Amino acid sequence: MSSTNSVSVVVSGKIKLLSNKKWKQRFCVVAKTDFAGSVKLFVYKEASDYKKSADLSAQAPYDTVYGLDSVSSSDKSPVMAAIVLTCEDRLVLLGFNSYSDLTFWLEKISNCVQDASYRARFIKCESIGKPTQQQLCPSGGGGGRLHVQPSRLCFYSEPADSHGGLAVWPLQFIKRYMVNEAMRCFVFEGDVGCGQVRGMQYFQCDRRHQLYLDMKAACVSKPLPSLAQ
Repeated sequence: MSSTNSVSVVVSGKIKLLSNKKWKQRFCVVAKTDFAGSVKLFVYKEASDYKKSADLSAQAPYDTVYGLDSVSSSDKSPVMAAIVLTCEDRLVLLGFNSYSDLTFWLEKISNCVQDASYRARFIKCESIGKPTQQQLCPSGGGGGRLHVQPSRLCFYSEPADSHGGLAVWPLQFIKRYMVNEAMRCFVFEGDVGCGQVRGMQYFQCDRRHQLYLDMKAACVSKPLPSLAQ
């Protein structure tokens, strides 16, 4: 892991980035800051642009990375597979034409984040007052990925490249959480600090009990137990 002042480069290289529904060749750098250990993504049009301004500590990142998944692409896609980065308030997709390259990037980034990903299906939202469409169906609703991260929960609908968006619930604004066995759901309630996705959220999940344990650990700033398995 190379270091640039207070920023350590985790992985870098020329890959494809999904931007405005199109895959574009870019030179991407994932780096970890010494302060608070946050993970940042930097994007350049060419490798030479990065080399000209290699002091990452003085640059604004493309986004902050909280977690990730890997997905296979459709036959019509110009990439074989992609890494889905769950960032501040959006998804960022990195495309690869080699599974070995994807695995290399996946392992490097995974080692720098505390992130547990679960396949889940959004069922419903119970909210006081008249709920908006986004409240009823965060990120479009239906099947997707629910992530437990040190400071938040987030969910996106699959396929990730459908541009459904990312729903985020900061842990500090989650009032309660539980397993509803009758509905086979993980359930949690976000207060007004969660904005448009406040209210009681129901997600069906086969691994709901493990999800609950990860949530319990995240709420008291402990390592996620599923990552130790």
